[in-house]
Amino acid sequence: MNRDKLKDVKRIVVKVGSSTITYPNGKINYEKIEKLARVMTDLQNQGKEMILVSSGAGAAGVGRLGLKEKPSDLPGKQACAAVGQGILMNIYERLFAEYSQVVAQVLLTRIDTIDRHRYSNSRNTFQELIKWGVDFDKNEKGEFDLHREGGHSEFRILHHKDNTGAEIQDSLIKAVQRHPNIEVIENQFAVEILTQHHLGVTVTRQTPDIKCYGAYILDPKTGKVDTYLAKVTLMATGGVGAVYKTTTNPLVATGDGIAMVYRAKGTVKDMEFVQFHPTALYHPGDRPSFLITEAMRGYGGVLRTMDGKEFMQKYDPRLSLAPRDIVARAIDNEMKIGVMTMFISTSPTKTRKRQRSTSPIFTRNASAWASTSPKITFR
Repeated sequence: MNRDKLKDVKRIVVKVGSSTITYPNGKINYEKIEKLARVMTDLQNQGKEMILVSSGAGAAGVGRLGLKEKPSDLPGKQACAAVGQGILMNIYERLFAEYSQVVAQVLLTRIDTIDRHRYSNSRNTFQELIKWGVDFDKNEKGEFDLHREGGHSEFRILHHKDNTGAEIQDSLIKAVQRHPNIEVIENQFAVEILTQHHLGVTVTRQTPDIKCYGAYILDPKTGKVDTYLAKVTLMATGGVGAVYKTTTNPLVATGDGIAMVYRAKGTVKDMEFVQFHPTALYHPGDRPSFLITEAMRGYGGVLRTMDGKEFMQKYDPRLSLAPRDIVARAIDNEMKIGVMTMFISTSPTKTRKRQRSTSPIFTRNASAWASTSPKITFR
């Protein structure tokens, strides 16, 4: 479009596709993205409101994964897009930053904007948590005090000191206890899920219509097993993190609920995905290990080898702010080439500002190095 035709236009939406920002082999076309950043900045400097709608994550993922062609199946496409999304946003951020532009990402599908319920859910999730009593930290101005962690380019994470998960959990538990239609029965142990099998019907993994009628529940005080019948049974028993010798997961995460579903011939999938944390205080014998928050890296903590050298530059342009999976693999690789101890070095200047809201590692050892647990990297 001729620029003369844009003089009276207030808002310009630019749509770019995969063929514009990537080469046929999936590699990034940096020259075109740099030109895009320059032209859009020039238009914004003229007073235009600029919106960039970009595809290309799938193609970028194909390039990073080294695939010969883009997958045709949905899972393959989703996998490529998941890998490429972070790559693409990192490139946009760096190249637009050259022109003093701040890039923010909005991930919404069309259904999120036209479906009233989904739109409402997207907008009100945090307000609902706050209403239920979750006390997210605020600064002296009364604004939410946002954190930054690995994989994030901006301070965008709501938190409660350094125990956000516990704060959310406690607040939701209290909300459940206050609800007049919910009865909480504590200190009982689920033993087995009830299905047609308990009615004398043969149930196998190929049975297409397995039904759950509730569960057998053990009262440890009396030793009696009671039958709890329910129209809907929800398994919310956590994962399997505690089966590993070194883990920051709670020790109750032993996969009991997963095992019950498996015994009942239910579907168990995605078992290769185990929640882990890439950095923990190295103190052999601790179970669980003391978790070193990712906010350490968000506020300037740098991953180093035992002799004080940085190493993340070999693995990702985001350095120590790379996402946890990249950090974990990097630490693991450094160990395999002979570096047996890793550290996070922190700057006293950066950490003192956050002593009230961050890990005790900041307040007690602001200028020291905190050794990370090598065995936690893939757990």
